[in-house]
Amino acid sequence: MTITLSQTSATLKVNSTVQLSATIAPSDATNKDVTWSSSNTSVATVSANGIVTAKGLGEAVITATADDGSGVTATCVVKVEATSAEGIAIDTPAKTTFKVGETIALTATVTPETATDKSVTWSTSNARIAKVNDYGVVTAVSVGEVTITATNSSGHQASVRLTVIPTLVSSITLSQTSATIKVAETLRLTANTYPLDATNGDVVWTSSNRRVATVSDNGVVTAVGVGSATITATAADGSGASASCDIEVEAVPDVTVPSLPRNASITVTEQTENSIAISWNPANDDMTVASDLKYEVYVQIRGIWKLNATLTGTTSYVIEGLDSGTEYKIAIYVSDEAGNESSYELLTASTAMPDAIEAVLATNPDAKMYSPQGVLVNKNYRGIVIINGKKYYKK
Repeated sequence: MTITLSQTSATLKVNSTVQLSATIAPSDATNKDVTWSSSNTSVATVSANGIVTAKGLGEAVITATADDGSGVTATCVVKVEATSAEGIAIDTPAKTTFKVGETIALTATVTPETATDKSVTWSTSNARIAKVNDYGVVTAVSVGEVTITATNSSGHQASVRLTVIPTLVSSITLSQTSATIKVAETLRLTANTYPLDATNGDVVWTSSNRRVATVSDNGVVTAVGVGSATITATAADGSGASASCDIEVEAVPDVTVPSLPRNASITVTEQTENSIAISWNPANDDMTVASDLKYEVYVQIRGIWKLNATLTGTTSYVIEGLDSGTEYKIAIYVSDEAGNESSYELLTASTAMPDAIEAVLATNPDAKMYSPQGVLVNKNYRGIVIINGKKYYKK
């Protein structure tokens, strides 16, 4: 008895099949059945009907053994080769636009289905925009466009274009929403942008009134003049998000007294019987315009100081309504708009004697003047002139 197979060798691709048949001789053999077997079922298997299926790379011997117990066999050597990957396609992703920090999972299909090696290698055109791992998971890194490519074992490629968009600022909060500061003072404002993972968290600072307050790129507010200004922080990413702080600027309190010039003094410019004309050096002030300084002229009359005049815009004055031949003390106080005050050196001056008494004194140098109380005083003191027993009074 002999067995002859339809073929003694075969080359298959993984998952492909071949039908083997066995011919028994002599033709009149009582039992013509055979049993099929494989020497390596991980490479190729064989069915009871002789159908050989390629399972993995390698070689396997397919044997047909006579069922009559004669031990007669026939073999076929089967060589299984790899099925090359001939194509690849990336499945359409759920989205092609995503934000920094987000991920997109890509999948690729290798053809044919029977390809032995269906492995895929993933790559990115710009890892600074998006990176991709070995499993096709893409992570957005920065704003821009990027191409993700899948390559099969045969070198065939497929690509998809993805766009990474920024995470825009949705809201801003400031460290203060209102503040009151004085001229020349500064205030540091800080801005917090949300969400915290916004791609660009920078802000642009502006002032609604730079004559009142300015603001630096770092949020430092400087008070320039008295008034109101609104300081605004606007998101630099173009989202339009903003927040503001209302600033009130007050004047710096004037606590400095007016300054007097060196050797400041009151000068008598003219004397009459009933008046004394005076002038003085002008004062200066760091907060009040010189022409707005207020001068108060005080005169001591009969031992009592009295305010005689309040002046602005002038540094001269005539004190009138005085008694002739009388000595007076004169004081001047200068004050600024805040009420800070300085004083000039005290001045003592006298009015002129009546002409009649002057004439008597001119011809009688020994004449004496007495006060109404009979006290002898200098000749310029208002009182009584006694000449040859006669009393002369001021006219």
